[in-house]
Amino acid sequence: MSVTILDSNAGFASLLKAWAHLAKLPNQKDIQIILDDAVELVRLEPRQILYRQGEANDYIYHLLTGNIFQERTVQEKGKRPERILYYTQEPGDSPGLFDMFYERPHATTARALHEPCELLRIKRVAIDHLSYRMPTLRNELIPLKIISRLRTMPLLADLELRMHLSFLADAAKAQVVDAGKSIYEAGADGAHIYLIDQGQVKLTGLSEGERWLGNGAVLGLQEESRGLKRIMPYDHSAVAQVKTKLIAIPRENFIGITGWIPEPAEKEWRKTRAESLNRLLIFSNYTPEECQKLAGFVSHHLIPYHHIVMQQEQISDRMWVLLPGSRAVMHALDGGGNALQPKDVAGLVYFSEISLRLQYPLESTVDALPGSHWLTLDRRDFNRFLAQGPDSKSLLERMTMSRETNKLLGESKNERRFPWLQDGERLLRVARRHWFALLQRMAMPAMILGVALVVGLLLQLGLSGLILWKSIWWVLSLAAFLVVTIWQVVDYENDFMVVTNQRVARQEAVIFVNEWRQVAFVEQVQNIDITTDFFGRKFGFGTIKVSTAGAAGTIEFDMVANPDAIKSDILAQRDRRRQHAQGSSKMGIQQILETRLGLTLELPARVRDDKDASLDKDEPPWWRKLLEPSLDRPMRYQNQSKVVWRKHWLVLAPQLLKPVLLFIICLFVAVATLYTSFSATSVVLILPAVLGAMAATAWAVWTYVDWSNDTYELDDNTVVDIEKQLKTKWPFITEAKRSARLGQIENIDLEIPGPINYLFNFGNVKLQTAAAQGEFTFDWVPDPRGVAEEVRRRMDNVRRKEAAELAKARERELSTWFEMYNRLDSHRLTNPTLGDYSTDFQAKERL
Repeated sequence: MSVTILDSNAGFASLLKAWAHLAKLPNQKDIQIILDDAVELVRLEPRQILYRQGEANDYIYHLLTGNIFQERTVQEKGKRPERILYYTQEPGDSPGLFDMFYERPHATTARALHEPCELLRIKRVAIDHLSYRMPTLRNELIPLKIISRLRTMPLLADLELRMHLSFLADAAKAQVVDAGKSIYEAGADGAHIYLIDQGQVKLTGLSEGERWLGNGAVLGLQEESRGLKRIMPYDHSAVAQVKTKLIAIPRENFIGITGWIPEPAEKEWRKTRAESLNRLLIFSNYTPEECQKLAGFVSHHLIPYHHIVMQQEQISDRMWVLLPGSRAVMHALDGGGNALQPKDVAGLVYFSEISLRLQYPLESTVDALPGSHWLTLDRRDFNRFLAQGPDSKSLLERMTMSRETNKLLGESKNERRFPWLQDGERLLRVARRHWFALLQRMAMPAMILGVALVVGLLLQLGLSGLILWKSIWWVLSLAAFLVVTIWQVVDYENDFMVVTNQRVARQEAVIFVNEWRQVAFVEQVQNIDITTDFFGRKFGFGTIKVSTAGAAGTIEFDMVANPDAIKSDILAQRDRRRQHAQGSSKMGIQQILETRLGLTLELPARVRDDKDASLDKDEPPWWRKLLEPSLDRPMRYQNQSKVVWRKHWLVLAPQLLKPVLLFIICLFVAVATLYTSFSATSVVLILPAVLGAMAATAWAVWTYVDWSNDTYELDDNTVVDIEKQLKTKWPFITEAKRSARLGQIENIDLEIPGPINYLFNFGNVKLQTAAAQGEFTFDWVPDPRGVAEEVRRRMDNVRRKEAAELAKARERELSTWFEMYNRLDSHRLTNPTLGDYSTDFQAKERL
């Protein structure tokens, strides 16, 4: 082995070229000073040893040319050494890197293969100094994220040594495949196996038919697995169903590092996932084929050490399944905040089944024990599974939910009447006005019937003949009575007070005439008042008034039945949403502490990150679907995360009426004059007509530009109302702009005020804020329901983000307190001159 010491500039330049991430670090001058005389060029002859297993780790290397072969051996007494790990490193790899950062002697023997090698050799003391000055260097040099993800892969559950994961991470390459793209085709060189970090893959060409795989699964395997240490062509094809993140590992390196063939273990896990889902009570009515497909929508996680997977009071979007052979511990607090007796649980068991239908606070904390295997099924992934099935309604009906869950799901049978419900939002109560209100509405039909009877009786007594006119009177009277009665009943049936697990809403609608909706989030509710009168107390109805912090934040519904029960439901949901903040804070503290202690687990929550499938949502009528793409397109456009709306075109139409009529009149005069007789006197008529047509055209363009300049803009954080006016004098354009943060919006009101608005689907959306800006109104926007739900969806995202950021700030401060306390406490324990300070302090307190 020949060693050449490189001068400062040459060594630093070579290292920057080898480790490109060093160039991104600040203080380049300091880095060069630290590395001065620390970089050397090493040349190895074929099969020459670089370092041996067990030797002191004084250097870190970077391979420039050639290949380095690493192996680890163990030797039992009286037996020959046995190789348990081997691995080939290529140019760009760093032999000895993991040994240095794990602060241990070399765990392997490294030597050149069949050709000379060149390496950069860097002194360990220099790297240690550099790491102290720049703590992020460790994350740049070592693929910690991949190591953390491999740690949770079920296939690697039996790996005993940390070095195995390190070498696998070093050999692995992250790969992203877009939806619909092929990962490999049957007959292609099977040189790699692939672990699904996040995404979904469909395998075709297998003898058992199609196979769907989700997070944590492995592909690139052979159906015939006996003795397959050599590389063979793939015997099936793999296609990404969504944008999929893969971890690709050369098959030869995987076998050399782990010492086993991956096929038997992964095939057993595929079988376990499908059979376990089928054994669960909730999916017991599904066929084995349906459960096999459902297994492609779940995430399979290995929890290598104690880890809280579910926190009491946190709102969950996932159902968790503890697989057979795994164990966990359940903890819970009672209503008074006292800890209940922990309970050991063993798989097969599942938790939080209700999360597949709605967002609901968890009732217990679940601590996964080391080595436990879990399946998670996100509600949005489950919705996608249902959407891809031939009959999603049948799949839902065949789910076997517990009695408590069915009770919590509430009014799910009425959800199709409310297409504005969001994902994870379920009806808990749909309240109409009391039947006494319907009785009051019958006053008008009763009056019509009374007048008809009186007039008919007078006609009968006063006129002996005219039977035809009497008959016409009775028919018209009966028709008027029936029409008004039906109208009043239908109007009564379409007025609701709705309570969901996220919102409280009042909706009033008259079919084909108007629609009005007022919405508030349950966590924003401040006060609920109930008033009643004599008849209300007698028959059980009253007026409920829900107050929020908005400028006009009051939802009032009169003569509603069981107002006390509605109040209880709203307050219960408000308390649950507030408890969620406490549960999320606890999970946030855990995650921050895990990050500081190097115990972070990479557990992707979802399999599919594509657009959520919408279930049980009513489609617009055929005539609206036919009109909207052509008429509504210029009134709404979206650029990345920003959405911009203009007023509906029917607002523009009346303004264009005058210039259009003027243009038609001028055009008619000019054409008529030309076709009758053309003379010098006709120029007197044609010229004004042409000038009038030009003026009408300019007028119309001016009107259109003025209409198009009024916009309502929405991005991920703010809502903006922009009104521009064109003037005939300086300044020619004036602009008034108002904006508010989405987090300031308290209530959303929707109004579709008349039959024309209903027919062409446009109306007003009012956003009530608690800030000085007051109320924002989106006047006469197309598809007001869609506008309201888009604002609501982004509001929910902003609130979650703001709550998470606030919680993280508190959690970081708390974890810093713990860190400083532990540091001071460790100094007290290791310094004998301090004595037991806490004991002295307590003694002084007693005195």
